[in-house]
Amino acid sequence: MAGTAVALCTGNMISRAAWGQPVSRIIVPFPAGGPADFMGRLLAEKLKDTMGRTIIVDNRPGAARAWRRKS
Repeated sequence: MAGTAVALCTGNMISRAAWGQPVSRIIVPFPAGGPADFMGRLLAEKLKDTMGRTIIVDNRPGAARAWRRKS
């Protein structure tokens, strides 16, 4: 029972620490699991260490075509 209480308290503290931090997003215009996804995740790890913020890698196949239309 004490272990459960410690786990619940620790999870709550982690959630509070991450709540106020800014989040950045990297959009990878290819499906997950490919070389572009791998490079995006490597970049996200380096940026997380450098910037000190959460980085989300968002795989959106076909996003490159939508981006070209807007330009």
